[in-house]
Amino acid sequence: MLKILLVSFSGHDQYILQMSSLHEITLHRFGSQGLSAERAIRLEVEPTILVVSSLHVAATLNNRVYFYTLSDVLANEREPSFVREYNSNVQALSMNDEYVVIRTAEKLYLQPVSAIS
Repeated sequence: MLKILLVSFSGHDQYILQMSSLHEITLHRFGSQGLSAERAIRLEVEPTILVVSSLHVAATLNNRVYFYTLSDVLANEREPSFVREYNSNVQALSMNDEYVVIRTAEKLYLQPVSAIS
């Protein structure tokens, strides 16, 4: 079940995200001093889809998407930054720093990430 993602944001530091259990992602900071500071993102659900951008993590289950802002996680905020509910189950999700695309059985949503919160 080991899944590791490398994310770079906030200047020169890079972050390694590791799926440490079905309900948790561990965020490791990798800077000029080497690997340091771990932060855990406790997921509200056991996700069917998990997507990472350089600013956010999104986890889905059924018709809900839970968004976690990485800067909030670094500030020890453990709750989702925002949650969005759709009319039917989320079948696919794609995200970059500015936009999120969500496909349900009925529609395809293209939304600015800032508009969701």
